[in-house]
Amino acid sequence: MYLQIHHFSHCVLLAVLLGLAVDVTSGQRSIQLIPQYPVINGAVTLRVTGITEEIVSFSWFKGPNTNAQYQILTYIAGSSNPPLTGLQYNPRITAFSNGSLQIKDLQITDGGNYTVKIQTVKAAHDIFVNLSVYEPVTKPKITGPTTQPKENDTVTLTCDTSKATTIRWIRRSAGISSEAKLSGDNKTLTIIVKRGDSGEYRCEAENLVSKESSDPYKVSVACE
Repeated sequence: MYLQIHHFSHCVLLAVLLGLAVDVTSGQRSIQLIPQYPVINGAVTLRVTGITEEIVSFSWFKGPNTNAQYQILTYIAGSSNPPLTGLQYNPRITAFSNGSLQIKDLQITDGGNYTVKIQTVKAAHDIFVNLSVYEPVTKPKITGPTTQPKENDTVTLTCDTSKATTIRWIRRSAGISSEAKLSGDNKTLTIIVKRGDSGEYRCEAENLVSKESSDPYKVSVACE
């Protein structure tokens, strides 16, 4: 059961709740991100777990605290008034009857600190989570010498990509020379080349949500 939110006169109309019992998945109250690593333009559910009592009300906030300017929405069970939307509400948000929240068509600006204040028949609970929205890596492209290198020339290959947390260099059918040097971010590979360094090189770029490989870049070392 979920609550579909519709914006109307600074309020939201929610579908009629058939109940406010929360699934018990753990004795510990928390917010679980589903998926764990949300991707831009995708969706994420901020799933509330560990609440065992009937919910009386819940409010969601986005920001450093639960002041009014950071309110997304508030629902009060049994109230004749419709739930109210706050300044942080947008129509990409859907609230669920167990207090959880879903955000669709994720943008980088959706990242930040979220808090849900849940009042049950027994107690009040404030539960926090930090949401990060990830971008896939861009396909890497290798740039290198504009002329054919000779033995003992210094060759620098650069892996052009963005959003990567890890970059690896690979040479087809052989390893990278043990004398090669990498920059601190692994984006550049520098080799004082020998004939044995000829071959096809690739770089792989990876982060938590994606992995891409460059097209091969051929290095042919000429005799002196």
